[in-house]
Amino acid sequence: MPGINLAVEKEATRYPDFYKGGLVGSIIALILVLCVYGVLIFINKDLNNQIKDVKSQYTAEYNKFLSGNANDVLDFKNRGDIAKELLAKGYPAQNIFSQLESSVLPMVYLQSLQYNGSTNSLELGCVTSGFDSEAKQIASFQQNNNFSSFSLGKSSIDPKTGLVNFAITLKLK
Repeated sequence: MPGINLAVEKEATRYPDFYKGGLVGSIIALILVLCVYGVLIFINKDLNNQIKDVKSQYTAEYNKFLSGNANDVLDFKNRGDIAKELLAKGYPAQNIFSQLESSVLPMVYLQSLQYNGSTNSLELGCVTSGFDSEAKQIASFQQNNNFSSFSLGKSSIDPKTGLVNFAITLKLK
């Protein structure tokens, strides 16, 4: 019986031809890419909405700050910086500031202050909200008996802020 073969042959499973070409793999990869793209679009929209919310909150808080006492804070800071400079140079700051304090109006703040000891004069860079306030400030300096004379420099409107910048030179008695 040497010619008898008892081994059972397995019949090869036959897959359709499109499996062999990788069509299913390509479709699965395409579906995954589309899902990831959709998720990224959703995340992008969500982040943009969050950014808009934070910007609007920031703008609201900034506007609250500006509508409050921001000008007083800026004025106080500017006056402090100028005082430090004068004290470092040894000028009689107490006399100068007491004379200026009695004349500078609340709606005007000093952007710069220079003292000239040889001519005994002050050069002020002032900022205010309008020309009406500038005129009131000039009248205030004119009425102060501590200043013998004054001269008005250039006045201009700052295009970024809309505030009036003006220079004035005061001669101390």
